[in-house]
Amino acid sequence: MKKAVVLGMILLALGTLVYAADAGVKVTGWGRGLFSIMGGEDTEVAVSESWGPNSARVGVSVIGTSDNVGFQVDIDTDIGDPVKGDQQKIWVKPFDMLTLQIGRIYDDTLRGSGSFGAWNWLRYGNMSGDDLVFGRVGVFGQVNFEAAIAPTENLYVFAALGGNKTDLYATDQTAQNAFHGGQFGAGYTITGIGVARVQYIGSASGLHETEWINAAFKLTAVPNLTVDAGLYYAMKPDSSLVDEAIGLAVDYTAMDALVLHAMANLGLDADIDMRMEFGVGADYTVDKEAGIGINADLRYMNDIASNNPDGQIGFLLGVFKSFANGEVGVGVEVQTTGAFKSGPASAAGDALVWAIPVKLGMSF
Repeated sequence: MKKAVVLGMILLALGTLVYAADAGVKVTGWGRGLFSIMGGEDTEVAVSESWGPNSARVGVSVIGTSDNVGFQVDIDTDIGDPVKGDQQKIWVKPFDMLTLQIGRIYDDTLRGSGSFGAWNWLRYGNMSGDDLVFGRVGVFGQVNFEAAIAPTENLYVFAALGGNKTDLYATDQTAQNAFHGGQFGAGYTITGIGVARVQYIGSASGLHETEWINAAFKLTAVPNLTVDAGLYYAMKPDSSLVDEAIGLAVDYTAMDALVLHAMANLGLDADIDMRMEFGVGADYTVDKEAGIGINADLRYMNDIASNNPDGQIGFLLGVFKSFANGEVGVGVEVQTTGAFKSGPASAAGDALVWAIPVKLGMSF
């Protein structure tokens, strides 16, 4: 009863804010859920998100904007009850080129990902996607304060503190540890050619355990083609699971109805063992007016990348129908070893596992 009252109060507040048009306040929503039949050691069913076996993601965001001040509050119901989502923040622009944010923050301005195919369905175990090439601000943890400067349309510079699990809310957080756990970087757009980015990503505790230099370049000079390549370099190799990692994401619009994807993730650990992951995919629009399309995905991971002695192969073929505010789809997925990212643990082992996911998604 108490939970229902709390949820009702939240919805009432959201409904009131919708009508506050003069204040520039709006409510948006995003969600995804999958119902999957899976076969491994047993045949089971599960409701999950793409990234974990909690439940379906039903997210609501309350966003306020004006010329100089704004806020965002994200609320998710991943496990059936309202909980805090990705961001709860206030931002202020003292003048045009400077933006300050405080609270619980992510910044995706320079992010470089390789997300396609099964990443948006039922993810294979140990699968790469978001932040493959260049990590978002807050990539290894939550950012609590950020100052971003954009003196021109081409240049973006940021300094963020409190991310990477260094909690600025803690009363015993030293300034030294906060800066060592911070994230500092910049991106520059070369008109007609591409975007160069570089950043320092601090250690998880702010105590110099593992610190990263991340550099990337996105080529946009060729029409319909985007090639994004990046390097993660660990400044303290002996304390890192992967010392150096190279990420590559390629997207090519072959025609209006067909988009092709490719990715690679290569890394060396302290024992000079090579992590290798490769993937290709395609999105094909069967009927644009009806919103009917097909997703296909094929992945390979070697033993280091998959944590399986025999490596891992994954395959997806999905059919979906999109609407103005969401989609519905059904697919078939196969994985040679291990478990899917979300679903029953028994759908795992050394043998082939399969799944038939039904996906529902919404966006408002």
